[in-house]
Amino acid sequence: MARDLAQEARNKALALEAFDALFNRRDFEAAESYRSPDYVQHSAGIDSAAQYEHGLIRARTLAALAAKRLRRERVGAVPCGVALDTAARR
Repeated sequence: MARDLAQEARNKALALEAFDALFNRRDFEAAESYRSPDYVQHSAGIDSAAQYEHGLIRARTLAALAAKRLRRERVGAVPCGVALDTAARR
């Protein structure tokens, strides 16, 4: 069977979008939308582990962000092309 390079590219783009939603933007609802409701996991214990990991990542991320906010630290990414003025913090 020949490789479908166009489909592989679409799959890669979709996986990167899901990764970006979960780990970079921390948009858990958007990340959840990338999971298919009819997905079948064929490895024993992986599905429950994946759900546990998703919940763990969410809880740890929210706790870390809350701690940073309490310490009045910057939360989030600096927009592309914008430089921080580190001299103002001294």
